Amino acid sequence: MSAPLLLGRNKLWLPGFITRRAIPGRKLDKALCQIEGPLGWVQDVTTRRLAFLTTPPVSYLLYTICLFCGAAMPFLELVPLTSSMLASVVALLSIALISKDGVFTLIGLTGLASTAALPATIGQLMT
Repeated sequence: MSAPLLLGRNKLWLPGFITRRAIPGRKLDKALCQIEGPLGWVQDVTTRRLAFLTTPPVSYLLYTICLFCGAAMPFLELVPLTSSMLASVVALLSIALISKDGVFTLIGLTGLASTAALPATIGQLMT
């Protein structure tokens, strides 16, 4: 979703074969019930703090980081934990952008720095 946002689009484009699919109401209800807990937690801990870290031009930087994290994940599968850490960074930045909570932006960027340092640290330990 970060690429369309970088291009200034507000809607997610999906191919027709995906948009024509239907989910039975029972399955959708079950899925929504399962995510109520985690979403409730996110809603409880987020608030508008440091909102300037989630608005343009900073938001474009965050979209770009999410895009590069997603593109790097398959290649970083060779380094233990890095793809999972990048997924966590994307999740934290997504929460930050949705809730306008700059604290989550700072936590996500800290996670990104930690992820960037991990391969170097592993490399030094192996030599």
